Amino acid sequence: TEVYVSFGPVQSFISQARTTHDLWTGSYLLSILGREAIRSVLENHPDTKVIRPYLDSETPDHQIALRRVEGIDKRVGTVPNLIEFDANGNPSAIAESAVDGWTTMWNNICKEARTRVESVTSSSSQDAFMPIWERQVNSLWDSYWVIGEYTGLTRRKAIRNFSEDAEHGRKCTICGNREILRPKSTDFDDIKSFWDKLAKNLSGAQIQEEGSERLCGVCLTKRMCPGILHDLVGSNKSPFPSTVSFATLPWRLAIVKSDDANLKNLTKKYLSELKDAGLFQLEGLWKPNDTKKNKRDDYHPLLNYDGDYFLPEQVQPEHLDLPERVCDTLGSTLKSLRQKSEQLGIPNPTPYYAVLSMDGDSIGETLSNNPGSKKCLSKHMSEFAKRAVEIVEDEWGRLIYAGGDDVLAFLPTHTALQTAYQIREAFMEAMDKTGIDNPPTISAGIVFAHYSAPMSSVVSRSHSLLEHVAKEHIAPKNVVSQGRIKKDAFAIETWDRGGTNLHVVKKWESSGRKELRTWTEVLGDVGSRFTKNADVPLTSSFIHSAAESIRKMEWEYDDADTVEELFLVNYLRSRDEKISKLKKDPDGREKAAALISKLVDLTLCWDGDDCTYNPDHLLFAQFLSRGGVY
Repeated sequence: TEVYVSFGPVQSFISQARTTHDLWTGSYLLSILGREAIRSVLENHPDTKVIRPYLDSETPDHQIALRRVEGIDKRVGTVPNLIEFDANGNPSAIAESAVDGWTTMWNNICKEARTRVESVTSSSSQDAFMPIWERQVNSLWDSYWVIGEYTGLTRRKAIRNFSEDAEHGRKCTICGNREILRPKSTDFDDIKSFWDKLAKNLSGAQIQEEGSERLCGVCLTKRMCPGILHDLVGSNKSPFPSTVSFATLPWRLAIVKSDDANLKNLTKKYLSELKDAGLFQLEGLWKPNDTKKNKRDDYHPLLNYDGDYFLPEQVQPEHLDLPERVCDTLGSTLKSLRQKSEQLGIPNPTPYYAVLSMDGDSIGETLSNNPGSKKCLSKHMSEFAKRAVEIVEDEWGRLIYAGGDDVLAFLPTHTALQTAYQIREAFMEAMDKTGIDNPPTISAGIVFAHYSAPMSSVVSRSHSLLEHVAKEHIAPKNVVSQGRIKKDAFAIETWDRGGTNLHVVKKWESSGRKELRTWTEVLGDVGSRFTKNADVPLTSSFIHSAAESIRKMEWEYDDADTVEELFLVNYLRSRDEKISKLKKDPDGREKAAALISKLVDLTLCWDGDDCTYNPDHLLFAQFLSRGGVY
């Protein structure tokens, strides 16, 4: 008998975060709670089999299965919030045992958090905020379970559970929904003073001082979780890179790989000044996979500092909490380091990073159509999730979670597209192994965002792009090389401090007008041509001129050859020295024509049978080449 148990909320719980580490903590906490739900079932109902997640064990011995649960990754959330059991006993008791395991672990975490807070607060304050805390943490989780068909779970979730608990007063500065914990006084200055003292005295919570962060019971418990989970289950306490760390990483990697002696000396000098200022490396910031070929670069000290120290606007007394003279010294050396790197052709660090959300397409439909393949599908999804961790970390990213067919990762801009495509290929390879006819595909939403953009909004937008743009994208049957007419796509947006700018949506692979193209590779190739070293280069003036032409003209698909001719004429008019040489050489003109044909194909944007030309596709390639400069 099949038993499905689902816990929530998931997306809102994870996305209610101020920092990347908050985000990781929420995801990892859900994975730990899911692990404990499974453990509870296996300990109390040893004849039960776990179908999803796959525990990599064919043996009926539940002790071995328990050890598999213990071995779940301690750095990445990998246990999904939906757990499927094959019950050989009382299915209701099995579902209730899963819920009890989840709830017991959550209660233990909350108890430990409460004990730590009580040790640094007065009894009078506790009398005021503990009832708020208890109400919030006790009403957080929803659990749904059904016996039998998977479709029953969808129907059960449609019946909403409503809480009658009202949230009064000032709201949490992280989630914005729940009431803050506060002392007996409701005066704002007293509340700020309470939180300032808590920030200074509560070890490991990393609360901002001066009362600038004021949290609810749930968000405070999440903030304290890394230390608590390390003590309870031995989880990893390594920091998660900040958005600025991802943004500045391409520049730092380029410096590390340079052989220039002067640049090496400046780097050494800056690292020494950082250390003298009391700014130390963050151990475990990056965990590149052991298979990485350029391992000599992986743990260079320059890579293990927070990214704030590599942007001049961040190296300021008010930001680093350092004396002005120290910041002046750091700023001067950083300026020299940036100037020298620029002389060597290394572009200065940009303020952009990438958030990647991916999700399997029509998995529920596949399960319904192939009920006998559930265990096989679960096994290969588990293998895919492990492979996704390797791919992301090989490309200098970090995963928030990789559970089943879901992926959420942070990446530097220069590896985001190739990472997304590699994950897609790994997913397709895993699904091919199932032997299922018309196996599921996977789609992606990618946001390239300025580090100062609200992170929770950026993450939410990546999910929205995935669900409402990529998964809704439809292309005509004649241009789809394989997979689905709908879905099997990726959608991209760029965000600066003012909001969204560029929009891209494409199938992973589809036929251009003349040949099959892989569009992430095309974007990367076009982006690589904005350099002096390119054999057939692109210039900013040409790309902006072509984009402006697209905006002004209402071209249709049948006009593509005309558009190509127009673009080629404009391209060859360039005064660029290399382009002028191409114009005079027959082979050069042929290469230029091939590039222009690729650009025209890139701009084509399908919506069902309707085709338009999207100038953003060209501008995004230039954005990518500059790491976030339009």
